[in-house]
Amino acid sequence: MKLELNHLNKSALAAILFICVYHVFSLMMQGALFVSFVFLCAAIYCAYILINEQNISKKAFNKDYAYLVIVSWLALYLLLFTTNNQTSSLGVWFCILILCTSILLSPAHSLRLNAFVLLLYWVFAFFESGRTFFIFIESALALTVVFLLSGIVQKVIFDLDAKLNIAKETDSLTGCIQSGAFKDELEKVVQLYDRYKTPFSIIRINYQSHFDTEGDLQIWLKELAHLYQSRLRKTDVLCRFNSQKFMILLPSTNIKNAEALSLDLENCVKAYEFSFKRKSSAVSTSPTLVFSSETFIKNQKLNDWFEKIQS
Repeated sequence: MKLELNHLNKSALAAILFICVYHVFSLMMQGALFVSFVFLCAAIYCAYILINEQNISKKAFNKDYAYLVIVSWLALYLLLFTTNNQTSSLGVWFCILILCTSILLSPAHSLRLNAFVLLLYWVFAFFESGRTFFIFIESALALTVVFLLSGIVQKVIFDLDAKLNIAKETDSLTGCIQSGAFKDELEKVVQLYDRYKTPFSIIRINYQSHFDTEGDLQIWLKELAHLYQSRLRKTDVLCRFNSQKFMILLPSTNIKNAEALSLDLENCVKAYEFSFKRKSSAVSTSPTLVFSSETFIKNQKLNDWFEKIQS
């Protein structure tokens, strides 16, 4: 099952909205109008963010999440200071908000905010006396456990999300980027061209293989990608565009230099001792590689130019 952080964000926002709306009506019936107003402000802001989450062009920024959780924590602490007799029930809301903070904010920011909130709770607990002191200490210990667990879970989630993003952009066999990420890199180079008129080129490499087994093909593709990468600059972008094509994006490169590099790569492939050549059962016909290079010219439409290269 695919895990998406966007779904987690919406769940956390929905939980905060529930907390705020619940306390708005609860406190209004108790006559605590000021604290109820703070919860109402948090509820309205949370609803605003949730609505924008449905609109791709108005996605919430991290600062929106930060403002929301800060207002929500402020409202909970105002409630804590004014209703000491509800310590046990407030502990549940504190635990939920700690989890929501860990989901909505980055690991560094959520760690600082949750640690500050927890420290404030411990300080408040030590200033209590009598029976409520032990109730606060018990709640503080529970919040500490939730704080530690939420930090661990958050780190696991962000690590998984980072690995998923890498998997989306990278070909697992060759280590090259895939077509979607290549188009993103192309857009960046085009922006530089529009601003500084810096030329850029693309080398297209079509290949046809004649291997008997899938394993031999995979080994050849790995070696081929490694060979290409060893001849490129750090700024050049190597992409396995599809099952029969590599593309190389060359920023700040004119047609003359692109053709020279294309010829160099072709000669390197001819001279390289691939693994299949050393096998006694090697295929009689080597894979076919066709190199071509194109440079973006002024007044061309990028989409038309790129479509031409792909064909």
